[in-house]
Amino acid sequence: MRKSNKPTKSAKPMHQALKPTWAVWLLTAAILYPLAVSVTTGASLWAGVAVQLLGLIPALLCTPFIWRGNSPYALIWVSMVALVYLGAAGVMALLHIYEAAPVAVSVVQFIEAVLLLIINCQLFLLLKRLPAMHKQNTQS
Repeated sequence: MRKSNKPTKSAKPMHQALKPTWAVWLLTAAILYPLAVSVTTGASLWAGVAVQLLGLIPALLCTPFIWRGNSPYALIWVSMVALVYLGAAGVMALLHIYEAAPVAVSVVQFIEAVLLLIINCQLFLLLKRLPAMHKQNTQS
């Protein structure tokens, strides 16, 4: 194997960009989407928030790893969880378009899908900038 002499980019800027994106996505999924549904259909806001929080339990469990941002193993798992959420958000966005849901609901669902796409890209770039997993154990 050959060693690269290129200086590695710092992971800190990517980590600093990921944290607010993750927080905005969580707020969008937990509060903004149920609010849009409640306003347009008259459904219970509190029931919507409770159901969304129940669906966000895996993401909420991954949040400490996003805030730390230094463990490649954990971030790989977070990336897989975020990919599942991205797939579900994409399907739901298309479903809302085809079922002629209220525009506010469709827009919020589309925003959620875009935020998840951005999160997955940021996670990928952060993982590329972190030290290799096999090198972390040998450096101590």
